[in-house]
Amino acid sequence: MATGKVTAQSHTPATTPPDSPRSPSRAGQGDASGSPRRVFSADPSLATLRERRQPRDASQQVSGEQAIRPRAAIPLRAGALASDAERPRVNETNPEAHREHFAAGLGRALKVGLKAGVAAFVVSAGYRAVRNPGDFISHPGATLMGVANLYARTGETVPRQAMNDVLEHYGNHIPAHSACFRVKPTIVPFIGTNVVGQVGRDRTTMEPTDLKLARYAGFVSGISAGHHEYLHCFTHPQFLKAIKDAPLATSINEALTEYFSDNMPAPALSKYSAYDSNKLANGKKWTAAAAELEAVVGKDTLHRAYFGGEAAAIKQVTAAIVDIWPKTPLDNVWRTIRFEPQRYKQALGECFVGLSLWHTNQMPKLSGYHYAFDLLPIAHFSNIRQKDAARMVAQAKAAHKRLGPALDQAFFNMDNEASRGALRQIRGDLLEQWEPVLRERV
Repeated sequence: MATGKVTAQSHTPATTPPDSPRSPSRAGQGDASGSPRRVFSADPSLATLRERRQPRDASQQVSGEQAIRPRAAIPLRAGALASDAERPRVNETNPEAHREHFAAGLGRALKVGLKAGVAAFVVSAGYRAVRNPGDFISHPGATLMGVANLYARTGETVPRQAMNDVLEHYGNHIPAHSACFRVKPTIVPFIGTNVVGQVGRDRTTMEPTDLKLARYAGFVSGISAGHHEYLHCFTHPQFLKAIKDAPLATSINEALTEYFSDNMPAPALSKYSAYDSNKLANGKKWTAAAAELEAVVGKDTLHRAYFGGEAAAIKQVTAAIVDIWPKTPLDNVWRTIRFEPQRYKQALGECFVGLSLWHTNQMPKLSGYHYAFDLLPIAHFSNIRQKDAARMVAQAKAAHKRLGPALDQAFFNMDNEASRGALRQIRGDLLEQWEPVLRERV
């Protein structure tokens, strides 16, 4: 601070009046060399202190002192010499400049990424052309697609290694007579867009008939694709038959298969596939739903159902699926209700419609020889008026509050026997509590 400061550059001696009671005994006297002595007051008066604290402007500045600039005038960063008025604040007062700045940065990042991608493609293509020139000659399109995806080339030993890995991890529950042992794997140049493996099945027996792996089947290594396909190959036909009529059968099968594959040792990058990011309608990822199913029924039960095809284990799994996967009314339930006594049919049929609207926000979509007039006094579900649909939904929610899981098992369990038993358990309650909505055939 400049005020009250006496510096070595000042040549004016500090003096006080001789008659001052506070004057030092040797005030104003020089030393032997004739140089003036600097004398400091031991007890300055309050007025003197106040005078010393008075700020001086530039004209009153003591020689050698540097005026202190206001804080706002001091730049916060080296090189930041422009004032706020000259340098607009991008993020507040000038959003357009902020957008332009962001777009420019994004453009630079994209250019760098594109250059890196092109460089990687060129290096990868050159390396593969040297290592496996026959691939480019015999199947240039599939090979270039594999190069573009940075997929590793699937070697001839991968299928055998994949099968051995599956047997090592899950072989305790795989029957010795499994048809998969008779399947001869093949490596093909191309199966389909974004398809790296495939298992063919007999539609009647659901047993595997062939197994294919794409020549370029995954990052770093094709071993995870091999694991996935051999898990499909060893999936028990009875398990597949138990879930095949469910609308979500594909997600159940693929979720479990990918989950089991992810739990096997392999390079991390090779494990990733689209199934790892796929989500169900209720927001759960496929593999997360599979993990939840395993936690509910237990690892041993799930393996006995998936690999061993044990009936009791399959029943536990299908019952647990009702509470984990999205709830969708099943055709087999509608068919089962058709064989119920006449007095129960309308209440069960209208509850079926109400649950469908509640959980899927859609009217039931029946396949095969199933029709609305099988159970209800209407020709088509589209004939149901909006207010009547709302009444069905309200009553279905009330029934669920009363009956709980039994209602879900009756209408959403893909196991026919379990569904039939649950329907017989709840039909008496619905007959008493359900108020018919559709009064006449439309």
